[in-house]
Amino acid sequence: MQTVDKAMRLLNLFSTEQPEIGLSELARMANIDKAGTRRLLVALQKHAFIEQNLDSRDYRLGTGFLHLARVRESTFPMASVIEPILRKLTQQTEEAAHASLSSGVETDLLTIGVSASTRAIRVHVQDDEKLPLHATASGCAYLAFSSEERYQTLVKGSLTSYTQETICDLQKFRTHVDGAFAKGYAVSNQTLEEGAFGIAAPFFDALGQPSGAVAIASPVSRMDDEREALFAQLVVNAAIEISKSLGGKVSDAFLLANKERIK
Repeated sequence: MQTVDKAMRLLNLFSTEQPEIGLSELARMANIDKAGTRRLLVALQKHAFIEQNLDSRDYRLGTGFLHLARVRESTFPMASVIEPILRKLTQQTEEAAHASLSSGVETDLLTIGVSASTRAIRVHVQDDEKLPLHATASGCAYLAFSSEERYQTLVKGSLTSYTQETICDLQKFRTHVDGAFAKGYAVSNQTLEEGAFGIAAPFFDALGQPSGAVAIASPVSRMDDEREALFAQLVVNAAIEISKSLGGKVSDAFLLANKERIK
């Protein structure tokens, strides 16, 4: 099992921002010795999950994932469920809307769908973007309704600062997460990117546990109390719609916290 964990740790290091990584850098980032990293890469290459750029000698994700992705989408078309809901949120708000899932990495969610704002001044969100749990509305909403064990897994390490507003103090962060649980949704005010405001609610799996979050991202200059209240209602109802469409069971605590917002 430790070998599988290490292999997944390596795979999760690749991103759209860093699609190719060298052996030494992979070993350093994964905190695995160089020889062990090489053995894992050889095994992953055998099954086409990793390939090597013959010019640079760096590694990148292989084509082995494409088959699995096609099987997943054909048997459980998540994108076809989520994308219309995101488009509707953008139509209602004129702001960017996005959905994210637990990425398999303890510290992040991963965006799986984005509906871009058409306004000239807007927040840009990318597909496959990693959203730090502690620095985004999506992450906070996800943590607020997750188990205590999941929360403790995150805070056992240090929290990275992205802006002057990122909450890195553990006591303050706990208060922030508890506040999101009480309200039924989470907000972020320039905690990941200066000038960006986010508001998010979690959606749930068949066991009533958060599997991801849906969010609206707006320039902070356009936000006020009235828009926050409207956006909260919209993301809460979107989260419920996504949960039900994917066969999830919405948490009773989430329903109770949002009883005035649910249509």
